[in-house]
Amino acid sequence: DMGPTSMPSVPLMVGCGVSCTALFILLLIYAAFWRYIRSERSIILVNFCFSILASNLLILLGQSQTLNKGLCTVTAAFLHFFFLASFCWVLTEAWQSYLAVIGKTRSRIIRKRFLCLGWGKYTHT
Repeated sequence: DMGPTSMPSVPLMVGCGVSCTALFILLLIYAAFWRYIRSERSIILVNFCFSILASNLLILLGQSQTLNKGLCTVTAAFLHFFFLASFCWVLTEAWQSYLAVIGKTRSRIIRKRFLCLGWGKYTHT
């Protein structure tokens, strides 16, 4: 049980730290080889990694913000947003995989919809 002045548990810090490190390394690898591996799947994966990385960083940094009610509320709101975005990116990957299986050709409009769905922005196009 964490009180308002206690530090986050060691397993939480280690787990989020290892996850952040692995995600950061993955993003560096993608950045280094981007011109060779750029595809819809890569774009979806990179955005998914960013949302998980942001969630982990907010968990690590937000644990010490419980004394300031305003900062705690903002941290919680962003944490919810990035977790929801992570689920949306998984849905986007599933949609992209479905379209690949049925052989439907994709246009720039569908790629734009992938980005909008992943980050939770509604679009009429």
